[in-house]
Amino acid sequence: MFSMKSLRQHNKSFGFTLVEMMIVAPMMIIIIGTIIVAIVTLTGESLAEGGRAQLLNDVQDSLDRIEADVQASGAYLSTNNFTITAPQGLDDATQKFVSISPVGVDSIILNSFFTTASPALSTRSLVYLPNTPFACGDASIVQNQVMTNNVVYFVKDTSLWRRTVATSTYASKACAGVNIWQQPNCAEALMATNTSLCKAQDELLLTGVQPTDFIVDYYLSASDTTPALGTELQDPDARQIAIDKASTMQITLKASKVYAGRDITQQGTIRVTRTGSIVKYATPQP
Repeated sequence: MFSMKSLRQHNKSFGFTLVEMMIVAPMMIIIIGTIIVAIVTLTGESLAEGGRAQLLNDVQDSLDRIEADVQASGAYLSTNNFTITAPQGLDDATQKFVSISPVGVDSIILNSFFTTASPALSTRSLVYLPNTPFACGDASIVQNQVMTNNVVYFVKDTSLWRRTVATSTYASKACAGVNIWQQPNCAEALMATNTSLCKAQDELLLTGVQPTDFIVDYYLSASDTTPALGTELQDPDARQIAIDKASTMQITLKASKVYAGRDITQQGTIRVTRTGSIVKYATPQP
C-alpha cells in the first residue's frame, strides 16, 4: 500500500521539472530546425540540379535546331537579300536583319529553300519557280530556280527566336497545286492584323538569353581555328563578301534562369558546315 510520500516520488520519476523543460525544449527546437534546414537544402539542391539539367537540354535543343538549318541552307547572309514587308522586319516593321549590329549583337541569317514537306522527310522536294525557263509540268523544271526564303535566329526580350521571312508574293509564285511547307513567321501580337503574310508565330527556342549570350563566328573551313577575316565588318556588302568565303559557322549560346532560388547558367557551342553549293539569290522577288 503506497503512502502519500511514495506516490509523490513515483509521479516525479515519470515527469519533467520546469527547469528540465526549459533546458530540453530549446535543444529540441534546435534539432528540429536543423533537420528542417537540411531537408529544405537537399530539396533545393535537387530542384536546382534538375533545373540545371533541363536548361542544358534546352540549350542543346536550340543548337540542334540551328545546326539542322545551317547544314541545309544555301548561304549565310550579312542581311536579308530582299525587301522586307511589315511586320517581318527586325523592328516588326520593314527593317532588315543584320548578322552583326553596330553594338556587336549577333544574329544568324540563312538563305533557305522552300520545300513541299518538312526538310527532314525524304519525300520532300524543292519548290521551283515556273518558266525560269521551264514551265510547270515539264520534267526539266528541276533545272529552274528554286524558291528561297530567309531563316533568321535573333535575340529579343531576353529570348532566342526563329523567324522564317519571305517575300510578300511567295504564295502565288509556285506552280498550281504545289504545296509550300514553310510558313512566314511574325511576332504573335501582330498575326491577327497581318494574316496575308503572317501564317505562324515566331518560334520561341530559349528564354533567359541576353543579346551578348548569342555569339556567331564564321570560318573558312571546319578545321580553321581563327574566324574568317572581314566577317565582322559593319558594311553589309563588305561583310557579305567575307561571309561568302566561309563554309563553317560556330555558334555559342548561353542561357540563365533561377531554379529553387539558385542562379543557374548553361552554355553550349557547336560548329557546323553548310553542305552543297552556295545559293544566295532571293526568289521570288516582290
